[in-house]
Parts: sequence; C-alpha cells; structure tokens
Amino acid sequence: MKDQRERLAKAITTRCVRQGFLEGLHIGTFPGSIADDYLDVKVVSPYGEIPWNGLCRISQEEMKALMKSVVNNIYTVLVNIDNPEFMEALLKNWGDNRTIGWDKSEVVPDLVLPLDTESPEFIERHNAWEKKQRLDEKDKPELVPNPAKRPKQPDEI
Repeated sequence: MKDQRERLAKAITTRCVRQGFLEGLHIGTFPGSIADDYLDVKVVSPYGEIPWNGLCRISQEEMKALMKSVVNNIYTVLVNIDNPEFMEALLKNWGDNRTIGWDKSEVVPDLVLPLDTESPEFIERHNAWEKKQRLDEKDKPELVPNPAKRPKQPDEI
C-alpha cells in the first residue's frame, strides 16, 4: 500500500496545482526544435525577435492568478483535512487514479530548514549554480525593448 503522505502529495499536486489555472496556461501549441536545444526557435513581437531560451513564458498577472488558485485550492484541502469523505475522494479521484506511472515521491531535505552553507555539498551546488548564472547572463538577449527601436504607437503619431 502506498504511503498516505505520498498519496496526499500527489493528490494535492494534481487537483490543486495542475487542474487549476495552470492547465489553462498549458493549453496550446508548444514549439518544436530541430536542434533540440531551442536555439533555433524565436518569438516575433512588434519590438523584434526574442530567442525561445530568453523568453519569459508567464506574465506577472498570470503568475499572480496561478498562485492565488494554488493557495485557495490547498487551503480548501487543509480546511477539509478532517473530513473523511472529502479526503477519500481527493486521494482516490485525484491521487491514485490520476498519478499512475508517476515517479516515486522524494523528500527535499532543505526545503524549509536552513541549509548548512559550510558543507561541501552546499558549496559545490552553490558554485555550480553561480557558474550557470554567469553563463546564462552572457548569452541572454536584450529582453527590454530599446525605446529608440520601438515603433511609434498610434497616439504618438
């Protein structure tokens, strides 16, 4: 029998995160890449082309709506955590039946508690992260359009 905590985590993820506002963001056509690295994919905007790897794929308004949806959904689960009928329906309908084939859940050791920033593991991960940030910044295109290059708007003509 599955660990009840794993069942609950998967049920909350499926019902409270996936089957909410996020699902609406997931609808549509996702671009393909001949090179498999998406360096050959770009978005064309009135202000120029944006490389796919430099594109922000969720707006601030969408992020706010997503977070509000997730918080409200998880809050509803927590309010009903002592309701056996609610919890059984959540676990059965949204956990067990919709997560068949998912990977086994894993504990994230430093999710909430402070990290041991002196440990060799932390230092190694942090250095790798910093290196990646430097490489990403070097290749990042100009995402904020240069106002001088922007076409005049109708009210500016």
